[in-house]
Amino acid sequence: MTTLFTVFGSKNSGASEIQQDSDQDFVLRPIRQLAKAIASLLQGSPAPAQLHEAEEALREAAREALSIDPHWLDHLTPSSAMKLLDSPERVAAYIEVVETQARLAHASGDKLRGDTLVQRAHRLRSRDTG
Repeated sequence: MTTLFTVFGSKNSGASEIQQDSDQDFVLRPIRQLAKAIASLLQGSPAPAQLHEAEEALREAAREALSIDPHWLDHLTPSSAMKLLDSPERVAAYIEVVETQARLAHASGDKLRGDTLVQRAHRLRSRDTG
């Protein structure tokens, strides 16, 4: 079933591109595209089912981009999660995921979870040196 939140990454095969740029693009693009789609959804009054669908799409995109379920990263300290992710691109993607999860939690009326995720994103950003 195709949903609003299906994200298709495009692969750019230009020979002059630096590998790091394409790695960053591969990791960050799907997450950023989905975060923008979710932000647009949150501009209106989404139904609970739409919020749930957005959360599931975000988790799946994060799983693919990070090569690990973000749920597991959420149980680690920010420093440990960053070490496990092992690249500035993956750390940046994870921060974007956490910030988007926070917006979804607030939109769902779960202020405590939303605030906790905002604090986690802030701690991750303050440790992000990449």
